[in-house]
Amino acid sequence: MKALLGVENITATQGTKRPPRPLRLSTQEACEYLGGIKPRTLKKWRHERRIPYYRLGHVQICFDVRDLDAFLARRRVEAIG
Repeated sequence: MKALLGVENITATQGTKRPPRPLRLSTQEACEYLGGIKPRTLKKWRHERRIPYYRLGHVQICFDVRDLDAFLARRRVEAIG
């Protein structure tokens, strides 16, 4: 499945100490990246257009890590003090 998504060829570096991370994630990987949410929740958010995604063919779905980071950043709650 990773070969289909092209994950092994597209990576972003995180400095020199961390290994590169894939830019595109499968549904299961995106769920884990978002803190372990259920695939059903991610599907609901897709259908509600809360989170961007790519549809590859009729069945295959993938998520861009940068979109997931932006999604998380929009939900950040600032500290008061």
